[in-house]
Amino acid sequence: MFLSTIFRLAIFRITNTTFYTFINVFKSILTLLKLILKGGVELQEKKEINIEIGARIKSGREKAGLTQDRFSELIGMGPKSVSALERGTVGISLSTLKKICKILSVSSDAILFGPTAKNDVSELTARLERLTPEQFVIAKEIIYKLLEAFSLGN
Repeated sequence: MFLSTIFRLAIFRITNTTFYTFINVFKSILTLLKLILKGGVELQEKKEINIEIGARIKSGREKAGLTQDRFSELIGMGPKSVSALERGTVGISLSTLKKICKILSVSSDAILFGPTAKNDVSELTARLERLTPEQFVIAKEIIYKLLEAFSLGN
């Protein structure tokens, strides 16, 4: 009888412990699933835009002849943060973007959008310079409206 009581207590204890362990694991899984469904768990996934921006920052840093350590000092970040930024595992804040642009002497457009093709506007500029002030005002208004329409089309 004594052995059977000990045996029952041991089984109860094992079953009870296993049950509580199962419940805790189940709760953890539910919490993780909720976070995933809400989009809150990305586990440092790389977003395409962060990868592109990070690559442009790295390229600019290297063109400036700066190491990650020196660059991180200049912009007030840790070297690991700069590395994560360049790899695209984290996004960039506006204040950090501003500091980077100042240190690398580049425009924010260059970092955000990359290199863009430049149009040769010298002929157009020469023709606009020859207009009377009244004609220039009209041409300027038309060009601004045209550029506005182009931007709405994108």
